[in-house]
Amino acid sequence: MSKIAAGIRLILLRHSKAEPAHPEGNDRDRALSHHGRALALERAKQLVDLGWLPDLVLVSNATRTLETWEAMTNVLGQFIPMIALPGLYLGGLAELQAEITSHHQSARTILAVGHNPGWSDAAMELAHEPIALPVCGAALLTCSHQDWAKAIWNTDGWQLKMTL
Repeated sequence: MSKIAAGIRLILLRHSKAEPAHPEGNDRDRALSHHGRALALERAKQLVDLGWLPDLVLVSNATRTLETWEAMTNVLGQFIPMIALPGLYLGGLAELQAEITSHHQSARTILAVGHNPGWSDAAMELAHEPIALPVCGAALLTCSHQDWAKAIWNTDGWQLKMTL
């Protein structure tokens, strides 16, 4: 188990592999592929092994992000509070900041399941280093602040611990 210093943790997770887009289909409704479900399950096992266990999950309301989280609950458990948020659909750091400020509750670790390029860009803005999240990729960022409402707006207070 990886030991992380006291403070808060943000896990930015890009959704798993989705079915290809159909010209007449709605992008928000794209489902995970079979491979995507297996990849999400494997990523959940890695999160458990690393001790990256969320207290709260914020998920874009797109089908592929909701299905990514659903597949992960088989390993992480179904009792972690999850909030599906339309504002995270194709959003980036600004949308994440607004949603965390509204929904942070008393969580120490928040897992946010979203999309690229927004999640890679958000990770880069917080970590101040290049980060490109692959499909079902994750970045763990930590901050010594205890208050989400203050920490999420302070982009200088975050440190990248690891990417998967």
